[in-house]
Amino acid sequence: MNAARLSKTISALIFIYLFQITVVARINFPFGSFDLFLLCALVFIAVSDRIGAISIGFISGILLDLTPGLDSPIGQWMLIMTLMGWVISLNRESVGNFEDSPFLFVVIICSALTISLLIYLILSYLLGENTGSFLNNLKAIFIETLWSSFLSPLLMPLILKLNNQIQSNQERV
Repeated sequence: MNAARLSKTISALIFIYLFQITVVARINFPFGSFDLFLLCALVFIAVSDRIGAISIGFISGILLDLTPGLDSPIGQWMLIMTLMGWVISLNRESVGNFEDSPFLFVVIICSALTISLLIYLILSYLLGENTGSFLNNLKAIFIETLWSSFLSPLLMPLILKLNNQIQSNQERV
């Protein structure tokens, strides 16, 4: 991943992050919430090469650590998203091209989102944070997974078009 693409990806992630905080977080979804930024970051991670996926995971983790109202230690989301970038990029070669099977792409992104939220919950309990009851948190993760699985088929083409606009002509070939 070259520096120009990394800077464009960081700019897109910052824009999506600000949109998440100012607009999407204010929408009252029935039964729970939806995290557009986490979904977009995981899609960017999934379509990048290994170094790009880890870099995007690191940057998106920093942005998630800066979320207002989040009482977790700085670096917790950064660790989780860097780990997700590494795992997704490591297994990308075995899965193949995501654009060939959109259903598989949605399943992989929604499972990565669920796994990252579960890792966050487990790390929060290990660090002694007061996050509420475990069953309520599992219910919230389940509902966010449902919202992501419902909305991601609608949002994935837009996110992939944004990713194609970020890529240079050499990377598209």
